[in-house]
Amino acid sequence: GAATAYGFHAGFAVAAGLMMVALAVYLAGTRFLPEPRPRRASSEVLPALTAEERRRTWALIGLIALSILPSIAYPMIWNIGIVWIDQHVDLGTPLGTVPASWFNSVDSFSSIVAAAPLIALWAWQARRRREPGSLAKIAIGCAIIGASALLLTAGCLSPQPNGKVSVLWALAAYFGMGVGFMWYWPITLTLVSQGAPAKVNSTLMGGAFLSLFLGTIAMGWVGSFYDQMSNAAFWTLDAAIGLAGALVVLAVRKPLAAIIEPDAHSPG
Repeated sequence: GAATAYGFHAGFAVAAGLMMVALAVYLAGTRFLPEPRPRRASSEVLPALTAEERRRTWALIGLIALSILPSIAYPMIWNIGIVWIDQHVDLGTPLGTVPASWFNSVDSFSSIVAAAPLIALWAWQARRRREPGSLAKIAIGCAIIGASALLLTAGCLSPQPNGKVSVLWALAAYFGMGVGFMWYWPITLTLVSQGAPAKVNSTLMGGAFLSLFLGTIAMGWVGSFYDQMSNAAFWTLDAAIGLAGALVVLAVRKPLAAIIEPDAHSPG
């Protein structure tokens, strides 16, 4: 935002200032952090994985692989989405034209504001024994991402009289993407960090973040079709990737859950 409005020197200066504020907050709150647990001696060798731990490890690898699909559909809004907004969305306001790059803050903002209500929702559902299981939450997140991309399709199919797409379609889609991210990504990390055997815990956590990298690479390939398709068809393709992730997770939810979280009793 600052870089677009006042130049990149101003943008980097604002970013540096905010990082200094964040560092000050962290240092001021250090005394409230829990004491670190004693580290395991580097010479200590963990025992070999048991048969059950190997099954759980492979199940978690499968879960990580499934997270690649929403990691293709969601990041599309960070680059192709900005290009599309700049070209086709009505960004005019009484105070002037809004830079398209500002939309990269909308999904992050929605993730932040959605966190507390989602936690409250899941707690309310848990008290009534209706909270979705972890894998069901991931499927819901994928579905929300797919549905949010369909909002961009709807915007393409219903332009304003001036030929531009209403900014409300873009805002709703970006907000929905951020909410969908909160349904699938933190849950995935929690399942991996809590379910992975100690011997491969760090490796699988690295693998979880590797799925983001692979998703972004695949997203770049899918994004190459933007100029070869109509805008509506392209965003429908993006939606299909997210919705496919939801369907695949739902298809394998029960056998995966039986391995990854066998003690879970939620009905989801």
